[in-house]
Amino acid sequence: MNKFFIFTLIFIFVLSFGFALSFPGKTIDFKDINMPKIYSNDVCVPFNLSVLNKDVLLNTPGVLGLFLHIRSGSQDDFFYIQSNKGIIYSRNIYGFSVEHRHFLSDAQQEYLFINIEQARSQDLDLYLCSSSKNKIELYDDSQIGSYRIPYFGEENFTKAFKNPTEYKLNEKSPVEVVLKNNGYGNADVFLFYDNEIFTKWFKLKDGVPSITKTLAPGEEISLEYNISPSTDKAFTVSPAIVRYTVNDYVFTEVSNGLISNARAYLDEIFVTVDLSKKNLDLNENGQLSLKIYNDSNKDKDAVLLVEGLENFGLDDRYQITLKPFETKNLVYQINSPSEKIVTFNISLIAGDKEKTEKTYDTQTIYFGQGVNNYTYVYVVIAVVLVAGLLVYYRFAL
Repeated sequence: MNKFFIFTLIFIFVLSFGFALSFPGKTIDFKDINMPKIYSNDVCVPFNLSVLNKDVLLNTPGVLGLFLHIRSGSQDDFFYIQSNKGIIYSRNIYGFSVEHRHFLSDAQQEYLFINIEQARSQDLDLYLCSSSKNKIELYDDSQIGSYRIPYFGEENFTKAFKNPTEYKLNEKSPVEVVLKNNGYGNADVFLFYDNEIFTKWFKLKDGVPSITKTLAPGEEISLEYNISPSTDKAFTVSPAIVRYTVNDYVFTEVSNGLISNARAYLDEIFVTVDLSKKNLDLNENGQLSLKIYNDSNKDKDAVLLVEGLENFGLDDRYQITLKPFETKNLVYQINSPSEKIVTFNISLIAGDKEKTEKTYDTQTIYFGQGVNNYTYVYVVIAVVLVAGLLVYYRFAL
């Protein structure tokens, strides 16, 4: 009976170590650098790394990180890492570098990995900071280390528009995702675009939105697909996501997100302005011509404003309705019996809820200025005549 009991204890002991998570690489346990096991609310504790410890970690090939073994704490509690230059950020909120919290709820089998590769250039002068309702307790085998694992951080996982100019409603907008393993181990990756966030703003059209592949260190893959904006306002395209597993620990990384520059309501209307002449004699007829083109697949309503037409007794407001890809031409006849300078400001007021306004062009026309320009010719002729008369009377008489 005693032998069976002892065997069972040994088996449980060995089994417990068998399930302990670990990554290959050079590590330093918290107990060896006198890091505390208990962290209370809003506390920052410096890492007591010696010069030798720092040299070993920085000179050992690998990905710098913390591997915290959590004994107790609330799921809402979190850690963040700070250096003398500020918080070490982790890009894990919608793909934007705004998040520095590492929640205990993200722990797996009581382990939480925190990437601190960005601190490599900061000589590892770091602080472990926490926020908790009561306290967080760690095991002594929590580590800081240089781990030989895959790495997709910083510029190694990117998402971008292939043609980043003027996307339109319901038109294809090509997106490219590039993923490079800049780490120290193979990764069986599942790479996909995130279709769970911001879905009201865009739709997937076609292409390859996901891929599964083994990436060796230094190897790169990409995928391309097309989305179409569902709104004519600026919108956010979700980040891409990659998942891979190292020794039963599942890593999830996100790319950058994208803010679209989809064209707004009035940006899909093009207005071309043409003046037949910019200098007219008095009572000479001129033309102000406008070509208005709807470069979208939806009807467009707007009010055309031509400031300056009131100088000629013409209405400066004109309601227009344009069908998809329709062009309208407007011509205004203008003349003046007196000298004047008139500036035309051409703009549209959108037929949307915001009633936004956009100025497209400004043109200036001169009446009577052409006649005044002849004055220089008259002066030259007069000078020549006077000079001729002087010569005649001096030498001919």
